[in-house]
Amino acid sequence: MRNLIKRIQKSWRYGIGRTVVAAACAHSVSISVGICQGYSAILIPQLVVSDDFDITSEESSWLASLGAVTNPVGSVLSGLLAEYFGRRLSILLSSIPFLIGWLCIAAANNIWCLYTGRLITGIAAGMSTACYTYVAEISSPEHRGIFQALGPISASFGILLTYTLGTFLKWNVVALISIIFSIFTLVSIQFVPESPAYLAKKDKRIEAFNSLIWFRRNNAIAQEEFDRYVITNKGTDDSSSFKNVYFTAAT
Repeated sequence: MRNLIKRIQKSWRYGIGRTVVAAACAHSVSISVGICQGYSAILIPQLVVSDDFDITSEESSWLASLGAVTNPVGSVLSGLLAEYFGRRLSILLSSIPFLIGWLCIAAANNIWCLYTGRLITGIAAGMSTACYTYVAEISSPEHRGIFQALGPISASFGILLTYTLGTFLKWNVVALISIIFSIFTLVSIQFVPESPAYLAKKDKRIEAFNSLIWFRRNNAIAQEEFDRYVITNKGTDDSSSFKNVYFTAAT
């Protein structure tokens, strides 16, 4: 037991505590994803029995599926944003369409407002995938699996929370509450550094090393990882470019 406590203290001292915080901030967007996935299960039954506005079975089907329709669009945007502007900024930007989408749903007085909200939150859910890249890059190899598991756990929590709130509250109130998680992601992700791997890839070496120092809290460990990033990224800009991959003849 004493050895276990010492190992935990050592891991925490060498930066795992800050990695936990950063991973939690990043994966907070997965809670919004879970809410988005579970929301139609409380929205449609409430609309059917309420007198807010009439809804047909066809409209119910569209409400349930529109999020999945725009999800791939968000995923493509996430990849582009994460590559050109950074993993952290991509996560931050994903919280904005969540915020807008939930506001549209909460204020909806007709089916088209609900459609719009579902489309926008579907895009946001796709954009949130950058959190997995970010967490993978800030985690040490021995803890990477644990931190990545926070994503599905957070999404499951979001689904469960939606079902629980929907049991007691009206659908538009649940949408308003969902905004809280979007705001949390938007604010909290600004207080953690960008992925050191991304910064090293973009040849921002000072920023990359400072990011590693923040996460690892140990100069020797940070220097070792930094040297590995430099070796890994050396020459990759030319060899892995789009032009070389698709237009260079095979040998």
